Amino acid sequence: MSKRSGNINSFNINNAKKIKFNETIDDLWGDDFDIDVNHVDDCILRATQCQQSDVCTHGNDVLILPAYNDFKQTSRQVHTSTQYDSEKVLIKNTSVTDSSIALGSSFKETQSFHCMNKYDNVELKLKQLEQQCETKSGEVGILRAKLQAIKVHHEAEQSKIQKEWTEKLLVKTKQLKGAESELEFKNLEILNLTQKLKEATKLNVSAALYPLKDIVQIQLFAASLQEMCLEDVNKKITCIKIQKQFDATELYLDIAKLAQFSTYELSLVQNQQWVSNLLSLSELLLQNLYHFLEKLEAGTSTASSQFTLSLAEICSERPTFKKEMGMNAKESIICISHILPHSNYLKQSLLFTSNCTYFTSLFSIVKFINELKLSGIFNCFLESIISLLNTISGLFALKTLSQNQIVKNLIKELIFCTAIKSTFRNFLKFLSTVTLQQNFLSSLCTNVHKNELQLTHEAKILCYTENTCVLQILFVLLEEYLKNGSLNNNVNALKLLSNSIRCNTAWLFYQEDKCPCLSKVVKLYIDVMYKTLHLINQLEYAGDIDACEQVLKSGIDTLYTLNFNLYDLVAKYIATFSQYKVVVKLLLNMQDALKLRDSKVEVLEILNKNEDIPNVSEKVFDNTMLWKNSILN
Repeated sequence: MSKRSGNINSFNINNAKKIKFNETIDDLWGDDFDIDVNHVDDCILRATQCQQSDVCTHGNDVLILPAYNDFKQTSRQVHTSTQYDSEKVLIKNTSVTDSSIALGSSFKETQSFHCMNKYDNVELKLKQLEQQCETKSGEVGILRAKLQAIKVHHEAEQSKIQKEWTEKLLVKTKQLKGAESELEFKNLEILNLTQKLKEATKLNVSAALYPLKDIVQIQLFAASLQEMCLEDVNKKITCIKIQKQFDATELYLDIAKLAQFSTYELSLVQNQQWVSNLLSLSELLLQNLYHFLEKLEAGTSTASSQFTLSLAEICSERPTFKKEMGMNAKESIICISHILPHSNYLKQSLLFTSNCTYFTSLFSIVKFINELKLSGIFNCFLESIISLLNTISGLFALKTLSQNQIVKNLIKELIFCTAIKSTFRNFLKFLSTVTLQQNFLSSLCTNVHKNELQLTHEAKILCYTENTCVLQILFVLLEEYLKNGSLNNNVNALKLLSNSIRCNTAWLFYQEDKCPCLSKVVKLYIDVMYKTLHLINQLEYAGDIDACEQVLKSGIDTLYTLNFNLYDLVAKYIATFSQYKVVVKLLLNMQDALKLRDSKVEVLEILNKNEDIPNVSEKVFDNTMLWKNSILN
C-alpha cells in the first residue's frame, strides 16, 4: 500500500487538551460541584454492577481510529494508511486508566462501607446472642439449683424412709425370732401332747368304739325285774304287776351283749332285738316309778294354788342320798342315751313315732317329783333325763320330734326340779345347746304382764303361781347359782344367755307388753358379763382368757342386739346401764388380747358413743357398791 501525504489522515492534536495527573477533582469541577451521598452510592452501585471491559489495544479499541474529519483536514505530516495518532491513543488510554482507578477506589470504598455495615450487623447479632446465652445460662442455673434441691429432698426422703423401714425390719426381725422360738416351744409341746394323746387313745379307743363299755353298771341288771322295781322305790310299795316276765339271767346277758357291741354293730338289724329288750325294760321301770309316785301323791295333800321353790341348795354341793330312788331306771335311761346316736331302730322308736309313751312317762314322773318336792332323792334320775335330752339336742332332733310339745313340757318341769347345784350344772349345759334352736324360749315364756314372783331372802324361798313365767323362774335360779360361781360357770351362763338373746330376736322385738323375763335376761346378761370381765382381769385368771375368748367375742354381737332391740330396758336401770358402759369400754381395751377384727371394734366404738354418762362427782357414789367395786377404779 502506497503512502499518502497530506493532512487528510492526520489527527488534530493541537486542539486536544492534555490532562494533568496532579490536578484534583475540585480543580476540574470547581466549587459548584455538590456531592450527593445518595447519588454517589447509586453511582457506586451501578459501577459495581457494570461488566469490566477488556483492555483496550490497537486492535480492538475503535477510539484510537481516525475520525472522518481527520481525513478531511489537510495535514502537514505524511502518514500511511495504517498509521494512527499515537498521542491521541495515549491520551485516551490515560483517561481510561484514570476512570478505572476512580472506579476501583469507589468500589473499594463501597466494599469497605458494606463491610462496615455487615460488621455492625454481626456485632449486633453477637450481642443479641450473648444476651440470649446469658438468659439461657441463668435459666440453666435456676434449673440446676431446682434439680439439686429436688435431689437433696429425695435423698432426705429416701434416707428417712430407709431408716423407718430399717427400724420396722429390726422390730419384725425381733418378732420373727420370738415367734420362731415360740414355735419351737409349741412344736415340743405338740410332740408331748401327741405322745400323751396316743397313750390316751390306746386307753379310750375301746370306749369310743363301744359306747356302753365301762359306763353301764351291769351288776344292777343281774337281779330280777321284781327286785329292780322294789329297789327303785326303796321297797316301800309293792311293784306293779308285770305282764311280761323277764328272766334275770337272760336280761343280764342281753345287757352284757349290748356293752360289747361297737357303734357299727349297734346299727345292725340283727341286733335290734337286744335294743328292743332294753327299751322295754326301761319302760317297765318307768311305769313302776309312775305308779309309786301316783300312790304317794294320792296320800299327800300338796294341792295348792301357790307353789314354792327352795334356793338354799343350789349354791352348795351335796352328796348323793344313800336311799336314792330310781337308780335302775336311771341306768336304763343312760344306756338308751348312749345307744341312741348309733341305733336307727331306737331313733325311730323314740323320736319319730307318735304312739310312743316313753316321754309321756318321763313327763308324768318329773311332774310328780316336783309336786311332792322329792327332787333331792331323785337327783341321779333327773340327771339321767337331762343326759337323754342333751343327746337328742346334739342330734338337732328336737324340732322334728313327733312329741315335741311333750318334750317342751318336760323341760319346763325340769326347771322346777333342778334346784340342786350338780343337777343344775348339767341342766345349764343342756339349755345352752337347746336355746340355739329358734323360738325355743318363746315356748317357755307365758308372756305375763306383771311380776308374780316373791322371794323371802332370809329363808331363800321362791314363791310363784301356776301362771308365772317359767323363764323368769329359770333366770332367778341362774342368778342364785352364779352368786358364788367360778369363771367356768359364768362362761356356761353367758353361752345360755347369749344364745337366748341372739337366736330369739323376733320374740324379743315383737312383744307389745314386755314380759318380766325380758328385763330379767337383760339385767342378768350384763351383770354376768361384768363379773366375768372382772374375774379375767384378776391375776389368778390371767391365763384363762383363751377359754372364754369365744364367749367374749360373741358377747359383742349380743350387746349390739340388746342396744338395737331392748335399749329401753338397758337404760332403764342405773346399775345395769353403768355396767353396760363399763363392759363396752373394757372390751375396747381388750381388743388386742382378744384379737378382735376391725368390724367388731367398729361395733364397740358405735356402742361406746351412745349417750355417754355425764361426769359426776365421786362423792355422789360413796354409798353405791357398784362404784366401789368398779373394775375401772
